[in-house]
Amino acid sequence: MNSTFANSLANAVLSVTKDWAAVKKKQERDRRQAERLREHYYRAQSARTTIKDAAYAAIPDAYLKASRGGKYPANARQIMYAARPSIQEQTDQTLDDASFTQTLLPEYMKEHPDTTDDWDVVYDARGHLWEPHTGREIGLGTLEVRR
Repeated sequence: MNSTFANSLANAVLSVTKDWAAVKKKQERDRRQAERLREHYYRAQSARTTIKDAAYAAIPDAYLKASRGGKYPANARQIMYAARPSIQEQTDQTLDDASFTQTLLPEYMKEHPDTTDDWDVVYDARGHLWEPHTGREIGLGTLEVRR
């Protein structure tokens, strides 16, 4: 083959494939960048403390604080107020009082019976009972029902 012809053929192939090669290189760079971002995201997610983990770590001390060392019944909402600063600091999320008092605290107590057997956790009245003969109204909270 003639060297001029070979050079011309090589130049023709390069000029046709130059744009395609640039696009392929850009796709490969974008793929590697997306992979690095995904890896960074998953690493950050695995290092993040969940609300449940933070709550479970904070609940024992919060109960002791709300109950004055186990001396008095502790209202579930008081436990939440005592635990909330620690939980929100660890998770950078706002703690919803309903999820704490209705889900996290009862689940913790169910999963840790050895720790919580002697805890006296009480709940606010969720309604009232009206006795028609005496006209007496009784709140339906833990302490009211006990009385």
